[in-house]
Amino acid sequence: MIHNATILRIDTPAASTVTGTQAWTEGDAVAIRCNVQGISKSQQWQVDRLKFDATAVVYIKYSDMPAGVSIANGQRALVQVDGLAATTLYEVRRDSDVVKRELSHVMAWLRAR
Repeated sequence: MIHNATILRIDTPAASTVTGTQAWTEGDAVAIRCNVQGISKSQQWQVDRLKFDATAVVYIKYSDMPAGVSIANGQRALVQVDGLAATTLYEVRRDSDVVKRELSHVMAWLRAR
């Protein structure tokens, strides 16, 4: 897997505020190497069929995930693409494990916030 980005933080949802907006608990700083891609045509078909919103997909090899850290539906991930100073905060819309021997990885569908 070719890495092109780093996940800097994974936030978890906290209790909603009085006004009903979602509150977040910021996660600890991490440095998880990953691959972030835009949605392909076949993936867009899946997004449309399953009726969820996503703007990118992240792939993280199991061996690159620190112990005790996970990424799951409903969380947020702060991502920095290699060579860019800016970061992007994504909401994790859907996650899945892909088991393929040495290429086993987590795949998460993301929506830019």
